[in-house]
Amino acid sequence: MDQAAPARQPATAKRDGVRRHLLDLIEQTGPGTALPAERDLALQLGVSRPTVRAAIDDLARTGLLVRQQGRGTFTSPHKITQELSGATTN
Repeated sequence: MDQAAPARQPATAKRDGVRRHLLDLIEQTGPGTALPAERDLALQLGVSRPTVRAAIDDLARTGLLVRQQGRGTFTSPHKITQELSGATTN
């Protein structure tokens, strides 16, 4: 019974993977689109629900996702744009 246990990813690596998946979903959907339930995302991605929740919390803090109690999690209703050039006009 010398079977090696499968290598476990650190929690932050799992959360980063979930975060990348959520960022892809945000890019593919329009503003105000509902995300799948945390439980469904956890099953789909093979991670725990707290890991999904932590990734969603990170993105909600940055304004990319919006949580509505009793309704779910949605992409931000406003597209965030940012000027990338350093030049300014007067």
